[in-house]
Amino acid sequence: MLILKSCALCANGNVEEQKGRLRNKDIEETLKQHKKERESTLNILLLGAGDSGKSTFVKQISYLHNGIRPSEMQQYTTIIRENCLESMKKIIDSDRVHIPIQLTREKEDVIASENLEQCVDSLIALWKDPSVQDAFHNRNKLDILVPSQSDYFFNNAKRFADENYQPTLEDFLRAKRKTLGISELTIKCNDYSIKLTDVGGQRSERRKWAPVFFR
Repeated sequence: MLILKSCALCANGNVEEQKGRLRNKDIEETLKQHKKERESTLNILLLGAGDSGKSTFVKQISYLHNGIRPSEMQQYTTIIRENCLESMKKIIDSDRVHIPIQLTREKEDVIASENLEQCVDSLIALWKDPSVQDAFHNRNKLDILVPSQSDYFFNNAKRFADENYQPTLEDFLRAKRKTLGISELTIKCNDYSIKLTDVGGQRSERRKWAPVFFR
């Protein structure tokens, strides 16, 4: 009886030992795979102030490597129109910009409008005025926070406001979409993976930069 029990215990011990070896082997293979992935992945963290072009750069890289779906392009219709209208509102609503009295109605029209289609003619009239153009070109001195490509939006406002408007590639690349939190893009280049990490440049977003450094 004792011999049979000893054999049974030995057999059970061998089975457990074999299971343990298999688990160790699986863990080692997993660690090797993770190491291989880390060694073949290049991480690039994009930092910079708001409106420094980080998100535009990521969009350009994404387009070159992955293209863009028509549905994604269409989503930017509203964003582009908002970029145009909101930029003009910030300029003409500044206390440091003096709009001619003859454009008072146009200013009120733009300020009160919720979308570009409602006030496009007034916006164009304001943009033609030298005082508004001077304010845009001196936006940094006047502390007017509008995107650097706002003049492109103003020059194309009529086209953007058309009910049949379809964004072009240039419209898409120039559109300003505020980056909140952290967004990532991974692309393949030969045998390597390149991961671009874009973080918001506004002051309220900068506290989110630190965790990315210690991944």
